[in-house]
Amino acid sequence: MNGTDTPPEDGSPGQVGSHGRGGTLIGGALAEAIADRVARCHASSVYRVFTKEHDRVDIVPSANDREVRELLQTGADEVRRLRRGLANALRSSEKRWWREDQGRGVLSPRTLHRLCIDQPRLDVFRTRSVVQGRSTAVSLVLDASGSMTSQKMDVARSAVRVLLEALDDLRIATEAITFTTGHAYDLNRAALACGEEPAQLRDRFSRFGNLEIGLLKRFEDPLKSAMRRLPSIRGTGLTPLGEAMVIGARRLVERSESRRLMLVVTDGKAGCESRDDAAHAHAIEVAGKIVRTSIELIGIGIKDDSLCEIVADTIVVHELKDLPAQLCKLLGRTLRKGMRHVG
Repeated sequence: MNGTDTPPEDGSPGQVGSHGRGGTLIGGALAEAIADRVARCHASSVYRVFTKEHDRVDIVPSANDREVRELLQTGADEVRRLRRGLANALRSSEKRWWREDQGRGVLSPRTLHRLCIDQPRLDVFRTRSVVQGRSTAVSLVLDASGSMTSQKMDVARSAVRVLLEALDDLRIATEAITFTTGHAYDLNRAALACGEEPAQLRDRFSRFGNLEIGLLKRFEDPLKSAMRRLPSIRGTGLTPLGEAMVIGARRLVERSESRRLMLVVTDGKAGCESRDDAAHAHAIEVAGKIVRTSIELIGIGIKDDSLCEIVADTIVVHELKDLPAQLCKLLGRTLRKGMRHVG
């Protein structure tokens, strides 16, 4: 059994009590039951995976030509607006300044007087330094679970398509992954494997089904490949949101770009077979850890504002036409905030 371990039970068989003031003796069976109950209450608040042995990372299969054509025939105006807005946001994040006291470059008015001093010095030049806002890598993490109904998924697919095309036009390194759970393993198989009742396992673990990560677009893949795969994404399975963000972050931190952004696209309702509160708390914990690293986290809630509780910088999109203005405003603010330390 893989995954995070179950907390040890504090109680042990036998007598753990003693004669109290009333002279009552707590027997071993009762003490064991109490300890077991305490352990279960503690475990219910922690996100636990029964096994990761069957988790899979696969390339998303291509859709048929008709579905691809239908997808590409929509959203042309949104692509143009988003491309223009992203270009402006990235341009505003560039920082330029002069580096003084250089041995070559452009003569600096501030240091020309040094040529008159009887100690020849050649550090009277300056050079122009620029930090490019376009030195950025982006990871899109798309919810492909059953909570993403057909209407939500239509908006999500279109939003991801618009983002991928706009970012590709700007030559920004981009990866897109999907996440859900599959049927390679389940609660009943887990119960058989360890000889326990399913109800007991549900009290201690959150996820039993295997994690399914779909590679919609790897950083090295051409945009055309992603466009062919995108229509085949359907909402099915559960929502291990925290685990998906961890995987996306691990892949993103390997990039050499100076800026790393993660965009999470979901209806925001994290949950698995049991203990949705634990899955939700886990997603919040993971988001907090991500923002404390060099990754900037942005949320796109699809027809639902639940993601606002997990990702602080979140916009909610009910229709595709809402995406460009809202996202560009949020991205512009995020990019400018990250450049304040330069200069």
